[in-house]
Amino acid sequence: MLRAQFLEGMSRAACTVSVVTTDGKGGRAGVTVSAMASVSADTPSLLVCIHRDSKAVSAIRENGVFCVNVLRDSEILISDTFGGRRKTTGDRFDCAKWDILASGAPAVANALAAFDCRLTHELLYGSHWILIGELTDIVVAQASSPLIYANRGYGVPMALPKWDSAPVTDEEHLSVGSLTAIGPFMLGQLLSSAAAAQPAMPIRITESDQPTLMAKLATGQLSVALTLDIDVGPEIGLQPLANLVPYVLLPSDHRLIGKSLSPEDLIGEPMILYDHITAASILECFSTMELAPIIRHRTASFETVRSLVGNGLGYAILWMKPSNAQTYDGRPLAAVPFTGKLKPLRLVLAYRDAAKLSSDVQRFVEHCKQGCQAFWPDA
Repeated sequence: MLRAQFLEGMSRAACTVSVVTTDGKGGRAGVTVSAMASVSADTPSLLVCIHRDSKAVSAIRENGVFCVNVLRDSEILISDTFGGRRKTTGDRFDCAKWDILASGAPAVANALAAFDCRLTHELLYGSHWILIGELTDIVVAQASSPLIYANRGYGVPMALPKWDSAPVTDEEHLSVGSLTAIGPFMLGQLLSSAAAAQPAMPIRITESDQPTLMAKLATGQLSVALTLDIDVGPEIGLQPLANLVPYVLLPSDHRLIGKSLSPEDLIGEPMILYDHITAASILECFSTMELAPIIRHRTASFETVRSLVGNGLGYAILWMKPSNAQTYDGRPLAAVPFTGKLKPLRLVLAYRDAAKLSSDVQRFVEHCKQGCQAFWPDA
């Protein structure tokens, strides 16, 4: 019972994903780990924990060296390969390009960081070997998003900006949050409708990312938030507004227009990755099919994604669809159904579940439900 509770509790901890590799007289081997931590900066060193039955741990102990490769969020395929999720009859190392560092251990060519280590201490504790290594070499790439594992799934970290700690009250004003990507679609119409119906109620808006919106809801700094049902905590209540179906965005003259597209159809085509809370699910969709998309560009701006696609630089997989099928610079776009295994997203109005919704908030919820019909009649 305690073991099961421990595993459940640890699943809540967010960890970076790394592949530990080695080579030498004990052979070449590698394994995916989430248990990696620094030990000391004065004598640069780190530790990894690897299951005692892993072939990699015996090779590391015999070789006396190992390399810890911190993966990018686009390298799910590498993680799944060395973690055993992706079954392969060939050489696991074929899933990536490799460099060789000072110890002779393979280093992922595009890893965020590769820590090349000499094994100095080892301890078998329970089911795992704790291996401590002192650095002999290190390669640090340009900053990007690391691959994160939490709640038994992959994700990406997002920075939280500072915010005021004082909660607001509905008597002062209605504080409405919106996911940045959603605001341009419908926030103006919703606020206009609400202002006409409730002219005496001042409305303050906050556009931000999902973690910030959830934190502000939980602390009472927002009354409601227009967002998606991703990474929503149990303390948050949801009012469903619409189901959003994924599609492939292409230039209007692209050769693939005219049919539904699967991940296999898109392999070989450059991708413009919308670096948003949906990015991890898109990458995992390809990884589960043992496919690796060619990411040409990635951006957190929805309109920049559309501009890059419209100018022929690649395709994008999106959920939100504007009524205007042109980019800001006048390039025509086309939307094609996507048949990959991506669940539809729900557009929702989120609120603090424990809070009693005031009459003003309840009226705003109704405005949102009615307003969504203008954009998504089938909601």
